[in-house]
Amino acid sequence: MKKYFLFSRLSFQKILEYRLNLFWRLGASVISTFILYAFWTAILSSGFGSDQYNNFSIATYYFLVAFITSFTSLGFKAVSDPIFDGDLAISLVKPYKFITTVFFNALPDHVIAFIVGALVLGLFLFLEVIFPIPLYSMLFFIVS
Repeated sequence: MKKYFLFSRLSFQKILEYRLNLFWRLGASVISTFILYAFWTAILSSGFGSDQYNNFSIATYYFLVAFITSFTSLGFKAVSDPIFDGDLAISLVKPYKFITTVFFNALPDHVIAFIVGALVLGLFLFLEVIFPIPLYSMLFFIVS
């Protein structure tokens, strides 16, 4: 098992080496979540489903979905690239399991996404309780 944690450590070092990629990936996740939130807020403001849902419940739902998706999604590119490049044959004769190495290579991404998602979700819930203003207004305030 120790040899698989070496894969995780190397993957974590790769993430830290290319910090800009991490920033763009997290930024894209946050932006897509805000876009979906704005979309459903517009639908709720038109009167559709406003008796069952409110802006806070929709925002909480989308933040939870983004949080869970970033933690549970497995990149199929990590499996398909070695097959396409022909490196799978080399990996299969090495003394470790290919799928287990794919899992441990992806583990640091999921841990970082979990921590950042928990911080963003906690910040959102804290701000919603302290400052009961719409989320898009908060977003515009932060951007400005």
